[in-house]
Amino acid sequence: MKILLIDDDRFVIASLMKNIDWAALGFDKVLTAYNITDAKEILSHNHVDLLLSDIDMPNGNGLELLTWIRQNHNDMPVILLTNYADFDYAQKALSLKTFHYFLKPIESGKLTSIIKDATLQLTRQNNQLAKNCEIFWHSFLHEEISDQNDVLFQYFTNAQLPYSETDYFVPVIFDLFPYHLTPENLLDSPFADHGHQIGYMRSTFKTVFIEQLTPSNVFLEYNAASARYLAIFKLENKEIPPLLTMNCERFTYTVSTEMSCSLNAFIGIPSPIGSFRIHLKELRAMAANVLDCTEHVQLLSEYQPSFAEYPSCDIETLELYLKNLQYAAFLDYCSRYLKRLSSTNSLHAVSLNSFQIDVSQILYAFLLTKGILANKLFHDDTYHILSRNARNSIYDMNMYLQYIIRLTENYLAEQKSDKSIAKSIQDYIDQHYSEDIRSSVLTDIFYLDPDYASKLFKKELGISFKNYLIQKRIEVAKDLLVNTDLPVNTVADNVGYGNYSYFTRIFKKMIGMTPIEYRNQIRN
Repeated sequence: MKILLIDDDRFVIASLMKNIDWAALGFDKVLTAYNITDAKEILSHNHVDLLLSDIDMPNGNGLELLTWIRQNHNDMPVILLTNYADFDYAQKALSLKTFHYFLKPIESGKLTSIIKDATLQLTRQNNQLAKNCEIFWHSFLHEEISDQNDVLFQYFTNAQLPYSETDYFVPVIFDLFPYHLTPENLLDSPFADHGHQIGYMRSTFKTVFIEQLTPSNVFLEYNAASARYLAIFKLENKEIPPLLTMNCERFTYTVSTEMSCSLNAFIGIPSPIGSFRIHLKELRAMAANVLDCTEHVQLLSEYQPSFAEYPSCDIETLELYLKNLQYAAFLDYCSRYLKRLSSTNSLHAVSLNSFQIDVSQILYAFLLTKGILANKLFHDDTYHILSRNARNSIYDMNMYLQYIIRLTENYLAEQKSDKSIAKSIQDYIDQHYSEDIRSSVLTDIFYLDPDYASKLFKKELGISFKNYLIQKRIEVAKDLLVNTDLPVNTVADNVGYGNYSYFTRIFKKMIGMTPIEYRNQIRN
């Protein structure tokens, strides 16, 4: 917070600076003025949270300054100091909503107590004002409020927001990259959960932008799925302050250093509130097409969009890499290709999306030659997150490719090293014969095309998948009929046949007699 001290007596100012612990009271900056003219200049160019002013000064007094402040719709708490217990002064101060009217000489302890009360009130006011500002921006960005000036300014008046028709607003988009792949091909993040991520980003933003932090400047989660945040700063004119750019650079550096995940910042063009949504749309387009930067701050005013056509990747080379199981070479080619797109100014949202489609189709076709259904192999939450975010940046695309290639490599290696596909299916049937097993298990459990897997199964074991399942169930049923006293309908349930009549029909077809006849014959 900032406080402004005003007194024509320099010794009074010096005493206030020395005898009061402003930092302990929550003030990171103490401004001073020795006359009303200087005070107005400071107030015109700075956000001041609390004012402490003498009343009796040459060339204008504290009450005149307070009148000017209230006429400019500023409701900051004001503490007035005076040498005289003048009723007229006190009455005027009260009408101007003075927080406190303090008689000199100044007692540091009493004044400190009054300032504490003022900061508590100020904190409550600021919290409510910040909440109201966030509510406005959420509604405005979702076009629930018209961007017509008369509608907006009426809203500002009714909601008592600190915005006016002369203000300029600049949006800043922050794109966070909160994920990375572990060597085990698991998606990991330095944030425990979504709430932790939001809390960290908000607190770090407040720390970095503390000099520009006012209730009128907001920080919002803009898109939870893509970890995108939006800050909106109110400016006095259409010039972007150097401090804003510098703090954006500090913010990206702090997040990347503390959490080991990159953050990009895109600074828009200052505009009046009526044209804000138009410029935000332009900023979003830039953020969607600047795909090769990390920990980078870019201004929309300096952005040159790329409209170069997408040069297709070498499909035959990538197919050959997969056919020869050269996974590292496949990934290296993709990485170099993306860098080449960037260096030739051909990298943008459309080209990266086209590249993802091409590479995915190449991999899916390769898997199909192995009888593997890609939509079953790539089905978990990690895949869906990486696939959705792959078009956000080169970093996301490389992580997506690394994940699906690793998954492919690990799956094929497991199939090859442990046992044949047919033996794996056979073992599964031996363990789960009592369950409702259908040919879909080949798809759901082994990610295989049913026809392809059935052919492999019959070729290796000499029996079809369906007949092996029936054979296994009947063998177990025979054992239960001979070695237990379980009723036949219970035996049927235990081997996966819920329908007693169907079980009896299948059993008789396989063995030549009904289950009861078989039990009696063996026991006799």
